[in-house]
Amino acid sequence: MKEHHIYFAWYTTPLPPDRYQALLRVLPAVMQEKAGRYMRWQDAHAYVLGRHLLLYGLRQAGASPDLSYIRYSDNGRPSLPGMPAFNISHSGNLVLCVISPEPEVGIDIELHADINFADFDRCFGPAEWGRIHTAAMPGSLFYDYWTAKEAVLKADGCGLIEDLQLLALDEENRMLLNGRSWLLRSIPAFEGYSCHLATLDNSYGYTLTDAGALL
Repeated sequence: MKEHHIYFAWYTTPLPPDRYQALLRVLPAVMQEKAGRYMRWQDAHAYVLGRHLLLYGLRQAGASPDLSYIRYSDNGRPSLPGMPAFNISHSGNLVLCVISPEPEVGIDIELHADINFADFDRCFGPAEWGRIHTAAMPGSLFYDYWTAKEAVLKADGCGLIEDLQLLALDEENRMLLNGRSWLLRSIPAFEGYSCHLATLDNSYGYTLTDAGALL
């Protein structure tokens, strides 16, 4: 596998109950229980579809995954022993999963919603705020920066850090965290969303696959 493979699915309306239940039954009991605790159908669908994107992507990579073996680091980063690295993100009505040839990867997507910039004053440095406030589409740039930071945090596996101002893109679209320089790639395929992929190696490209109908 020489590329990062990004699989995605839309869920603009609830799946037919029989189809949703069929997808749910494939998952381990603990995941079925977690899906059942969500109050909103959108959240339950995002959770279930995200796990099926993971199953589909790992099988496409030639693996035979069993999601009951997912393990979580102290900071919540998931992994499957002996399987390729992966990461899942969702927002709005879209969920995606990246399967990576690298041992660590992060992806984050956010729907462009109305935002009160004052709630995030400590998350960005003066230079970032300057660019946001003078941009033709300030909200869009805000989410571009936000998804870049989140993708790096997820890839590094360190969890949240106290001062997000410390994470800033340099001129080469890299971000330094814990002594490692992460490459950020914008994924501009989803209108009205910002999405970034964080990796260490710049020698791999990426592919996008709409897998919603394949699950």
